[in-house]
Amino acid sequence: MPGEALAPRGRDGGVVAEARGVVVKGFKCARDHLNDPRVSFCAVCGIRMDQLTCILTDGIRPPLGLLLLDDGTSFVLDNDCVLGREPEHAEAVARGARPVRVEDHSGGMSRAHAEIRLMDWDVTVVDGGSTNGTHVRQPSHQDWTRAIPGHPVKLTPGAQIQLGGRVATFDSQHGQL
Repeated sequence: MPGEALAPRGRDGGVVAEARGVVVKGFKCARDHLNDPRVSFCAVCGIRMDQLTCILTDGIRPPLGLLLLDDGTSFVLDNDCVLGREPEHAEAVARGARPVRVEDHSGGMSRAHAEIRLMDWDVTVVDGGSTNGTHVRQPSHQDWTRAIPGHPVKLTPGAQIQLGGRVATFDSQHGQL
């Protein structure tokens, strides 16, 4: 089922934690790479996806891109994460999201400012009720839009996220149709 964790069993019947991942439906390219069914080219090897069988296949979702901070730091988006100055104690982290500590000297960053949620093949940002808000600027837009707390905003490659005095940019090959 999409969005559920795959938990393979070892010989003893126990869960093999290293092989865990989120199962999604996608199309495989001729080289067996799982891809978002909306793309025209394989995100891994770049070959055209025009010889598809059009049969959706269950598979472990690959990383959906990178989050690049304005200081050059980057994070692979292979799991949900919580961004903030002290995200370790956030409720989402207790549910399995990765805490990402972001230093901000402006004083505008909340402890658990925002979440990056991976939903099937899409990357979203959700404001965590931060005091100063989470703002998003999609590619080719001039203005920032304030995210409504608790409501996911879908990010397209090149989208920028303003968290306090910091800016992060979402980059991905998966969204390039």
